[in-house]
Order: sequence, then C-alpha cells, then structure tokens
Amino acid sequence: MRSHTRTTGLLMAATVLLLSGCTTTRVAHHNPSAEKPAPPAGVVTLAQARQALARYVVVNNAANAKDLAQPLQQIEADPLLAIDEQVDRQVRTYSAKDRKQFEKPFYYTHPHFLIPAKGTATWFAAEVTGSGPAWGTPTQRLLIFDRGHGTTYKITTTVDLASPLPAIATDHHGYARLAPPTATSATSQLAAGIADLYNGSHQAVYGPSPARTWVTRDTQDTAKHLAPYAEATYRDTTTSTPNPRLNTRTYTLATQDGGTLVITQAKVQMSVFTTTPTAYITPGDAETAYTGHHHLDNLTDDYTDETAIDLRPTGTARLLGLDQDLSDAHGNPTQN
Repeated sequence: MRSHTRTTGLLMAATVLLLSGCTTTRVAHHNPSAEKPAPPAGVVTLAQARQALARYVVVNNAANAKDLAQPLQQIEADPLLAIDEQVDRQVRTYSAKDRKQFEKPFYYTHPHFLIPAKGTATWFAAEVTGSGPAWGTPTQRLLIFDRGHGTTYKITTTVDLASPLPAIATDHHGYARLAPPTATSATSQLAAGIADLYNGSHQAVYGPSPARTWVTRDTQDTAKHLAPYAEATYRDTTTSTPNPRLNTRTYTLATQDGGTLVITQAKVQMSVFTTTPTAYITPGDAETAYTGHHHLDNLTDDYTDETAIDLRPTGTARLLGLDQDLSDAHGNPTQN
C-alpha cells in the first residue's frame, strides 16, 4: 500500500528495422557481410517502461480503494512488498478517518526513465512526480523496476527525493550506464552512516543536503517529544535484520562526473527507554499493530530506510532522499 522533470529524458524511442525484398527469377546467394547488425536494445523499450509504470499505479490504487494487500504481489517484489505488507498491517490499526486517506488515489506523472542496455541489468529506474494525499504537495520520486529471474517488472524500491538526481552517464546508444561492481563495496558504510545521522552525528560519510537535514530534524523532534521522561538511541541493523525478505537490494548507476548513484536500503533500530521510575511509553498507532495498546517500560522500533545517495568520486556522499517505514516493534509492558 504505497501512495507514498528535471532534465530532458533519454530518447529511448524504439527503432524498427524494415527488411525489404524484391522478387527475382535468379537464386539469391547469402552474403553475411552484407547483413547489418541488429540495433542495440535496452532492458525494456520506452513503451514497455511506460506500461509498467501505468500498471503499477492502476493496480495499487485499486488495491488501496478496496483495502486489499494481495494485489500488490502482482506489481511489487521484496523488499518493497515486505515493507508494504507491514504498512498495510499498521494502517488497519488507524481510525476510519485516517484509513480513508490511504484509500484515495495517487498519480505518477512526468516520468523520466533511466534504462540500461539489454544484457547489463534486469532492472530500470523511473524518476516521477508523485501527487496524492500521502505527499500533500507534488514530490519527486525514484522507482526501481526489477524482473529478477522472472519476466514481469515489479517495483522493489521507492525513494522520495529531496534533491535532484545527478546527471547519469550513458553509452553511445543513449542507455544508462551501470557503475562498476566495485561501487557496491561502500554500501555497508553508507548504511552505517544513516544510523549515525539518526544519532546526531555528522561525520565524514554524508555531506550537507536537504535529506540529511530532514533526518536530523526528525530525530530532534523525537527527542523533544520524549523529554524529560524518556530517551532514544539508534543503531545500524542492516546486516542483522531477522526478516530475510528485507535483505538489502542495491542498484547503482554511473554519473557523468565519475561518481555513482546508489539506491539501497539501510536498517535502523530505535530503542526508547524511560529515564524516571514512574514514567511509561505509549506506543503510536503504527506501533500498536505489534505491541498492542499497552503502556511500556521500553520500546524497540525497526525501520527500513530506502535511500538514494550521490557517491562522489572523492568518496564523500550526499543523501538525496529516503523513505522511512516501520517494519517491526516490540516492548515490555509496564508493571506500574
């Protein structure tokens, strides 16, 4: 359940090769040297990419309108499917009024597709403008469509963008270039850097960006909400998540300036504990889907953050955007 243009798009128009022949009374001799090579192709055509995007919106809106989670299996794959199944579980604890917001349609417009060459990837990306009740104002989003080992392209990752994407490098046919395999070696450091941001650290991993500021303000707001009766700490759990369906999927594209666009997930665990003997923690609506409506001595929330990161050639990084979703929660009921 997810109701959560910048540069000129790649010109990925499908080329049709017309083979014309003529009738003759003489026998034609095969001449391989005269044959032209097939035109290069992308993992999908522009028309197929548009069709996959349109199908996602139609099926998702229909599922939301009827409050059904099962249809999402047709258009999403893990980790996004696993995330949205948890979102659906949480929404069922909301008031009827709040649930109505999730039933309203959303739209993706002005798509800009980043399509790798056929044989180099099983996925493509789309930068879109999302509009609907989940965003309030139109928001730029980055979507990853991946067919994995199958034939149907499903969305595996979505990210709300707070900054424009860097210019993506293309080959001489106009297809998006993948970053070299070594680019994924920094993934664990990038994930750990997200947890550092939640803890208020601005170490060398992430430079200033609107998305980094959002994380900082979010944790500051949480601290103010808990004070003076409770505190929260955060830690990176990216490599130790108990749910294998949330295992990280990383996608990388080369940028024109020699850097890498990294689309990946970070897992962050927030632990809340009381600071006075008589205090207790009241879980929020989403958390009660796991804890029930109890007063708690402590609370642990597991979050999955889908992120888009501009990794510079110098090794520094800018957080371009993220989607934060609760994937689990637990706590001990108070004995007071």
